[in-house]
Amino acid sequence: MTIESSGTLGLNGTCTGGSSARNQIGAEIPVTAGTALCLNNSTLRTISGTSSGTTVSFSTFYGKSNRSSVSYTFSSSTANASLNVTSISGYSAGKTCVTINVNSGVYLYATSTANAGLTLTGGTTGDVIKLVNNGYIMGQGGSGVAGGAGGAGGSGLSLGFNTTINNTNGSAYIGGGGGAGGGGGCRFPAGGGGGAGGGNGGGNNFGPTGSGGGIGASGTNGTCSISNTTSISAGRGGTAGGSGGSSFSCCGCYVGSGGGGGRVFPGVGGVTPYCGNSGGSGSGAGTNGQNIRSPYGNGGGGGGWGAAGGTSGYYIHTGGSGGKAVQLNGHTATFTSCCKVRVYGSIA
Repeated sequence: MTIESSGTLGLNGTCTGGSSARNQIGAEIPVTAGTALCLNNSTLRTISGTSSGTTVSFSTFYGKSNRSSVSYTFSSSTANASLNVTSISGYSAGKTCVTINVNSGVYLYATSTANAGLTLTGGTTGDVIKLVNNGYIMGQGGSGVAGGAGGAGGSGLSLGFNTTINNTNGSAYIGGGGGAGGGGGCRFPAGGGGGAGGGNGGGNNFGPTGSGGGIGASGTNGTCSISNTTSISAGRGGTAGGSGGSSFSCCGCYVGSGGGGGRVFPGVGGVTPYCGNSGGSGSGAGTNGQNIRSPYGNGGGGGGWGAAGGTSGYYIHTGGSGGKAVQLNGHTATFTSCCKVRVYGSIA
C-alpha cells in the first residue's frame, strides 16, 4: 500500500506516536503490531528517502511506499497458459503489487479438462494481485461418447492466491468448458454432443465423431452411417455446445455421431435436424435427447460455457457437468464493479 499524503501518521510500535496516531509507516515494513520501531530504523530511512545523518521526520513519509509494482502481459494466444508471479522481474515476496494483463483478442485456452485456460500460482501474504482481462479465458469442453455418460468440462481460470479480477471490457470473457451430452441408444448407440470449449462429439464404430473447434471457430458436424441415405440424424457442431446425434431416423439413417463444441464467446449451440438434441448457447445447458423407442434414443446436446450437457434418451446416460469459470482453490476472487456478466460457469 502507499502511506497517506496528509494527516497524522504513526509507527506500528512503541517508540513514538500516540494511541490516536495512524500506523501506516510501520505497516510498510511490515512488522507485528506492538513491535518497537524508531524513525532512525534503516529500512524506514530508505522508505522516506532520507540519507544517513539527516533528521527523519514524519512528513518525509507522506506518499511513500515500501512496495514494488510489477506487471506481466499475455500478448498472444496461448494454450494451457500459466504464470508464477514470483518469476516476474522486480517481484519482492509479500511487498509487491502485481498486475496481470490479457490483451484484447488474445485466447488463453485449455486443451485438456485437467488444465485450466489460465493457471496463476505463486504469491505471498501481503502481495496485491490484479488480473485485467481484455481477452478470452476458456476451459476445455467435455467430450461425448456413444451410449455412455458425457465428460465434464474443465476450468477457465485457476487461482493460486487472492485476486482482484477486472473483466469490465465489453469484449472480455471467462468461461468454464461445457459438459458433453450423454450418448443415447443401446443397439445402435448415438453420440452425445461435445461441450463448449472444443469438446469432441461422441462417435462409434458406425459414425466418426464431430471434432471440437479451434479458438474462435465452431466444432465440426458428426456423421451418419448404416443405411446412410441422409445425414439428418448426425449432430451439428456449434460455436458453443455441439448437438447430439440420433440413433434412429425414419429417413434411412440409424446412427448419428455427436457434433463438436466450439470455442466462440458467447456462441450458439448446434441443432440436429432430426429430433432436436441441441447444444447449449452461451451459458445454457444442452437439451436432453428424446426417447425414440427401444432400443433407440438420441444423444444429449453438449453444454454451453460452464453448463451441463443434456441427458440421452433411452438407456439414460447423463451429461457431463460444466467446468468452473474461476476455480478458487481456497482463495478469493473480487470482481471490479461486481462485473460478472461475461463470466460463464461457477466461481468456487
